[in-house]
Amino acid sequence: PDAVVAVQTNGQVCVVNTNTGQITPLWKAERKGASLFGFSVSQEGDRIALLWWKSGSPTADIEVRGLRDGERQGPETIATQLLGDLLKGGHGVELASRFLFVWSKTGRSSADFDVWDLPSGQKLWKRDWIKAFRWDPTNESLFALRFGKLERISVANGGVLWSGEADHRFVWSFPRALQIDYATDRVFSAQSDARSMRVYDLQSGSLRWEAHYRFGSPLTLTHDPSGQYVGVLSWRSILGSVFEIRNALNGDLLESRPFVWKRAGGGRDNTRIACSRTAFVIGFPKRILAWRFGKAPSVDGTRWHNNHLNFGVMLPIKGGTRVARFAMKPGSAQSELWLARFGDSERDRNASVNFPGTGCYTAADAAGERLGAFQVDGLAMAAYRVIGDKLEEVWAPRKLEGTCFALPAPTADRLWAGSSVLEFSTGNKLVSLKQRGLSFMRLGVRAEKSAAWLGEEYLVAPVLKEGRDADSAQERLLALWSAQTGELLAQTSANQIRSLAASPDGRWVVEGGEDKRVRIRNGRTLEVEQEFRAHERAVTGVVWHPKLPLLVTRDEGRVRIWDTQIWRKVEEFQLELGDGALHIQGDGTRLSVTDDGGVELYEPASFRK
Repeated sequence: PDAVVAVQTNGQVCVVNTNTGQITPLWKAERKGASLFGFSVSQEGDRIALLWWKSGSPTADIEVRGLRDGERQGPETIATQLLGDLLKGGHGVELASRFLFVWSKTGRSSADFDVWDLPSGQKLWKRDWIKAFRWDPTNESLFALRFGKLERISVANGGVLWSGEADHRFVWSFPRALQIDYATDRVFSAQSDARSMRVYDLQSGSLRWEAHYRFGSPLTLTHDPSGQYVGVLSWRSILGSVFEIRNALNGDLLESRPFVWKRAGGGRDNTRIACSRTAFVIGFPKRILAWRFGKAPSVDGTRWHNNHLNFGVMLPIKGGTRVARFAMKPGSAQSELWLARFGDSERDRNASVNFPGTGCYTAADAAGERLGAFQVDGLAMAAYRVIGDKLEEVWAPRKLEGTCFALPAPTADRLWAGSSVLEFSTGNKLVSLKQRGLSFMRLGVRAEKSAAWLGEEYLVAPVLKEGRDADSAQERLLALWSAQTGELLAQTSANQIRSLAASPDGRWVVEGGEDKRVRIRNGRTLEVEQEFRAHERAVTGVVWHPKLPLLVTRDEGRVRIWDTQIWRKVEEFQLELGDGALHIQGDGTRLSVTDDGGVELYEPASFRK
């Protein structure tokens, strides 16, 4: 119950303890001049089927051995399978009871599926167009995805017992993209081209729930013995592989972790996902990874996910217990700002307001209790308070020229809105900033990446300076103003700027650059005091810890945490969200990453010191 079987390409059969990771070799199978391309362990756990292929041969040989002793059961070759262009397609062999199933992709639009009787060595029947399959021992039948339908097929004669709708675009995928949970009568399917994972009723074939993937595709999956969790291995074009753990009853995303893995030549079936009583296990070339149930994957801290919802950037507030977000109203030129409890998509009662326009975003004060909202074209902005589970409008949306962000002051008594500083409680203008031919620029649409309060007295933001003539390029500058008088106090060249943040005491400005570097600038003169290379790609986010001498930086795939006393890296981990903003939540123990797709919340080890 606490182990899985792993087989190396050289024929070495091992048992892996999923609690400790200890690998115990059992025996080694060899066949002269042949390579191992597939295997299957019987559900009884007493036999293993091996699929061997000789280079240049149009066929593959299949043999069956005892799992514990490696003794051959039956002839050296029980079945021979024509695999066609094997190196460019998928393939699979499954051993179940007295049957042997062999699935082989012979081209982009065709696949062979053969069923063999093991005692006699006879082929019982053959089908094509089967794109994935799973054996059901309770009724000696198969579940198969074929012609856009999920079919239940009799093993005895290949007849269709029932058929349920599946997606017509279903990919030529891994043969193990189906899983059956007999305890709850469910069939799980990963449908890659359709970018969805579907769960069907085992008896009727009706759809129970479906999970969609916006920027990737599910490849293969399995479920735990209790039927509470389903593990899904998916592929993201930028991040590579992502392993997810979902609630098997409703599909909610519980945990997610990207890791470095590149699919080997031509989509070969070289990746396995299995499950013991205590852990999900992924085996792929040269590595095995394991995740325990109910415990987030280790990234030097703990990680939670908010469900991915459609439209609008999420903003963690109230110490990370709530999420504020805009959602566009279908068929309308309006948006809706609302609150949700972190960790699910359920809205708080009485916590939504209408807002004119689309493309709207929010920024919060340090306590996460006051919000500034703005429309990216400057057509509307407003202020709100979060009181308990309610969202209260402080003043109604209004147009304010030159608005490209709405950033509350640390104490939330004022709101910085582009060229103006407003009184938060009334929206009245207190100060106009003197721009002297400069125009504000947005580093993306996130206000906290495009401007910063330096304490209560100063403001810093990236700006553009027009060239001397119409054909001249605009120069990027970093500008500093007095929040009390609006005077422009300093400006300096910042052509590489990509992200921006201020230290808690207002003494320093940190700039993340397109050139992969971080610059620490004096908060009064904007001169560079410290500079170092922080990442291998552009630094898309920076944030200073409010209590500890730590600086957090990120690129498109990784977070790094730096000790600002010695300027050395103390922690690093991977991210799933591509270009989200960074926030430090609550008592300083949590780090969140947000973008249009969702929120990730971490507890880095360095934050607990």
